[in-house]
Amino acid sequence: MTEHALGRQGDEYILSPEQIEQFHRDGYVTLRDVVTEEELAPLEAEFERFIRGEVPGMGRDFCDMSGPYDRKFEDFSLVNAVLPRKYQPHIQGNIYERRAASISRQLIGESATLDYDQFLAKRPAKPDAVFTWHQDLGYWPTGTPEPLTATCSLALDDADSENGCLKVVPRITEEGPAPAPPADGRGPRELAHPQRRADSGRSGRRTAAEAR
Repeated sequence: MTEHALGRQGDEYILSPEQIEQFHRDGYVTLRDVVTEEELAPLEAEFERFIRGEVPGMGRDFCDMSGPYDRKFEDFSLVNAVLPRKYQPHIQGNIYERRAASISRQLIGESATLDYDQFLAKRPAKPDAVFTWHQDLGYWPTGTPEPLTATCSLALDDADSENGCLKVVPRITEEGPAPAPPADGRGPRELAHPQRRADSGRSGRRTAAEAR
């Protein structure tokens, strides 16, 4: 495969063998220019509606990820919209979804399908706007036949260490899954994120996955 055939190719985003190898070795890979600024603009406008609390009928699927479910919207620090494509069906099948599907098929196989989407926005000057350390596998139902997944994360704004970019622990899968969160869904939010409890000895391994 020649270098010019990599990256954006219509609805596809072609990975190099080295990128696929890194994903399977380290558990993550950072990809550049998956969507253009022009392609991103209409998506950003749609997600601004979630940030402003303008999408009705979401119930507990719209909350502050850093605080209790009953926190008032005006007090939110970390806006969390679960399943935005369910509440705004017209964004389904957008260019990012299509390219993320292409990426996932290359990483975990041709049978990869979209299971879940989520939108997060950190409000400025909110020190508690923190998405707690966690391991996605801990949230899969016990006995799931095939828990293999690829999470695709898109930064709508520049994300760096200063403003709170995504951070990962390379090769964490070598240590197996973290304990599952409480089944009853009650108690402090941090108890539903087992990685916070298990991460005290791993601070030196954290890697910032910055996106610009």
